[in-house]
Amino acid sequence: MKNISKWQIVIIAIAAIIVLSAAAIYYYYTETKAIRKEKYEYLNAIANLKIDQISKWRNERLSEAKFFPTVGRFIKSTVLLSENPNDKEAKTFLMQTLNPIKQRHNYENLLITDLNSRILFSVEPEEKKLDSIAISYSKKSVEMDSIIFTDFYYCEAHSKTHLDIISPIKDNDAKIIGTFILRFDPAVFLFPLIQDWPTPTKTAESIIFKKENDQIRFISELKYKNNSEMNFTIPLSKTEYVAVKGALGKTGIIEGL
Repeated sequence: MKNISKWQIVIIAIAAIIVLSAAAIYYYYTETKAIRKEKYEYLNAIANLKIDQISKWRNERLSEAKFFPTVGRFIKSTVLLSENPNDKEAKTFLMQTLNPIKQRHNYENLLITDLNSRILFSVEPEEKKLDSIAISYSKKSVEMDSIIFTDFYYCEAHSKTHLDIISPIKDNDAKIIGTFILRFDPAVFLFPLIQDWPTPTKTAESIIFKKENDQIRFISELKYKNNSEMNFTIPLSKTEYVAVKGALGKTGIIEGL
């Protein structure tokens, strides 16, 4: 058997290194792909969970907005308060009926207004007047003759973000006589519901944002940016951000900042 030359040893060593390197690279990319697939499936499961939770919450609140304005005594109380804002019987009935609902379902307030957006009844007695944004939404509900979900909006009077469901109230002749407003402070229940993560995580979060002209505005508080609720915006031109990509119509798994 001939002796193996030094050059042959070098060539064999180089070949071995190349093979091992290729195997390592292949293993790395295979593992990376598998991990990425696992993470994508996990994120998709979380997204579906959040969609189900929000849909359930929305449907439950919508059913209440539909139900109460059809109750005979609710309608009668609205009529009585329209005629006499101090009617004790009407106020007592509404407080006994609506206050438990407010407490049980985390409403910030439940209100009844007339067609001039004057507050006839409020579970929170200090609420005396609607702000201009709430008035515009109340009028819109009457004009459309339908239940509406308002956008998230900042209320100057309360210095906080509101989300309202507004339902027209009709008398026995099907004539609209006022509106029923179901008000939420999203920071109390809705934002925590969205932001809650089923497993401990330092980086993952769920956010709410909306498109405003040439920018997006973050509705919910961001994990690593204080005072971002309703204050932090990003131009739509910064397409490296996943939120911008989502606002521009991209769906599914998106990569970015």
